[in-house]
Amino acid sequence: MQKSTIQKIQNSIIICLFALLLLASFILINTTSGALFSGSRADLTSDRLNTLSPRSEEIIAGVNKPIYVKLYLSSQISRQNPVLAQYAQNVIRLLGRYQDKSGHLIKLEILDPEPYSNIESEAKAAGLVPLADSKTEKLYFGAVFSDDKGRSYSIPQFSPQRLNYLENDLSRAVSNILMPKRKIIGIASDLPLVNSGFMNAEKKQNWTFVNLLAKDYTIAPISTTTAEIPNVDVLIVVATGKLPSLFIYALDQYILRGGRLLLIVDPASEVKKRLHPGIPDEKLNLNALLDNLGIHYISEQVLGDREQAVEAFFAATENTDARNHIYYPWIKIKAPHLNPQSPLTAGLNSIFLKSPGAFALKDEDGHTAESLLVTSENTMLTAADLVKFAPKADVLRYMDVKKQAYSAAALSQGSYHTIFAKNPLENSAYAKQILPFLTTSVAPAQIIAVSDSDILDVRNWTESENAGDYAENDYNLTPVNNNFDFIQRAVDFLSGNSGAMNVAAKKYGGSRQTLADIFYQSGLKTREKAYKEINGRLEENQRKLDTINIMLESNSAFGTAQTLGEIDALKNKIRQEKNELRRIEYQIKSEVTHREHMVALINTVIVPLLLLLLIAAVHLWLSHRNNTRARRLINE
Repeated sequence: MQKSTIQKIQNSIIICLFALLLLASFILINTTSGALFSGSRADLTSDRLNTLSPRSEEIIAGVNKPIYVKLYLSSQISRQNPVLAQYAQNVIRLLGRYQDKSGHLIKLEILDPEPYSNIESEAKAAGLVPLADSKTEKLYFGAVFSDDKGRSYSIPQFSPQRLNYLENDLSRAVSNILMPKRKIIGIASDLPLVNSGFMNAEKKQNWTFVNLLAKDYTIAPISTTTAEIPNVDVLIVVATGKLPSLFIYALDQYILRGGRLLLIVDPASEVKKRLHPGIPDEKLNLNALLDNLGIHYISEQVLGDREQAVEAFFAATENTDARNHIYYPWIKIKAPHLNPQSPLTAGLNSIFLKSPGAFALKDEDGHTAESLLVTSENTMLTAADLVKFAPKADVLRYMDVKKQAYSAAALSQGSYHTIFAKNPLENSAYAKQILPFLTTSVAPAQIIAVSDSDILDVRNWTESENAGDYAENDYNLTPVNNNFDFIQRAVDFLSGNSGAMNVAAKKYGGSRQTLADIFYQSGLKTREKAYKEINGRLEENQRKLDTINIMLESNSAFGTAQTLGEIDALKNKIRQEKNELRRIEYQIKSEVTHREHMVALINTVIVPLLLLLLIAAVHLWLSHRNNTRARRLINE
């Protein structure tokens, strides 16, 4: 009897210890799994979210000095924005990969910029931008990369919308810190790309693509009246009309001296038509220069492509209502028409062009020409003037079918001869102030030619409420086309900064759905009717505004006080409807936060308690069974 009692006590002690150990393990796993796995080397995500590309690993392998990464992450984010809090864990995990791969030469520090603290002052001074939906205090989620020599690179704000660009952003930051010297990019154009206040005085800023390039390079505006290109690492020239003859001479000599040139021409620039409605421009005069590069420019013709065309908005006419319709000169070039063999286009998904010109390529002694963007063989051509001034329906009517492919972008590299029979500045006083006239190349040159200036327009490659010529929040724009990726790669390639140019955006699958995503969709479903109603009004008002703008651009309406009043009224309605949608978004986010907290409570408290109750019930049942057996033995 005494032995049986001792055994029962021992069994009870073992069960209690097992229950306590199980409870402690469960709580420990739930509360520390994020920290444990933030530095884990195993990537178990279905879309290889935490797996670095070979190019990123090459960049990290080149890290030979400490790089300090300060991640500014407000602690309030986890309570106010669960979707962003989850994304923060993705960022931390990926930065942990960079740290591990560098042998901890990349050093990560996570800081909480509490209001009015020194850390918040640091974040502001580094150019970090607070979240737009912060409630009562400013919340930050950005990073600063730096080294011991004072070089720094900021990511002003991480955005879940840029998930597929996250690795690209981080690798570019590391590459920028490793760059021995900041390269200079010169920009010359007949469009207001750099520090222009055209039309509105408050818009004295750069175009969005210029601001994005300025993160990696020093931007130098260059006049198109110069006869000599200054000392720049890469020259970007955007020409939508006639250039001064002396500037063409400057380009010719720049190429012969081994220049690196991104030349963007456009026979029918739609962005120029929008900015300068009704103002005629003189024809492009770069045919001879392009021919000399092995890139024959089909003068004053616009490309169309039946296979790759997209929809455009057709304004109402006497016989038809306003509608969307396939418009052949608007081309979205996708694989296989993006050259998969070139580092400039490999891995890109789509590039959107509007009314591009046409190139036909030819190799010549001393240099080669390679297509980068090509049309299908179901191509059409039409006069540039028709595209600039006629209704879209008439443009389609008069397009001429060509059964061949044309290039919309090409790379020419090698040695060249001058296009000038003699020095146009010969015997002038100015000739003595510039470099001597060259007749042939003294160093190999590289030129990328693109036949569409609209590739630069942020409206054509991103979806954002701030998308315009001068987007304010260019730090978290979400690209839907690879227009800027292509321009950025072109500048990287020409500048010799291979850096992160081949860290392509990742294609993440849509099947990976988190608990926050499920809660968000559930919250959205309960407000679906109101959301659709507001969104419908928003789209209708946006269509009305687009119609008025198109009519203004085509000179079928004049900017009267009444028209301008209608535009202002529509903009106010659009702003109000966007604010209503934001309020719905905020309500849903609050619900998501509450439901996630409930799930955390269930996982960390209620489930362990239920397990303990189950164990206790099993223990009582076993004790009752043993007592019953013992009584039976005694009675026998």
